[in-house]
Amino acid sequence: GMVPLVLAVGPGAESRRSLGMTVFGGMIAAAIVGTILVPAFYVVIQEAREDFAKKRKKKNSQNEGNNKNE
Repeated sequence: GMVPLVLAVGPGAESRRSLGMTVFGGMIAAAIVGTILVPAFYVVIQEAREDFAKKRKKKNSQNEGNNKNE
């Protein structure tokens, strides 16, 4: 991987180190997004869908009760 580029010393290491840091940082960011943010976002969306379904069901049951009274 990119760790040898990040940790490199010697002639020309400075020019390769910037590339290594960029790629390594991108890999870390992608790992964080993939393992933490995506599942957390999924949970938020799922809870919102469940809340919406409960409200819709409650509204439909109230409308059926109003129709029976007429």
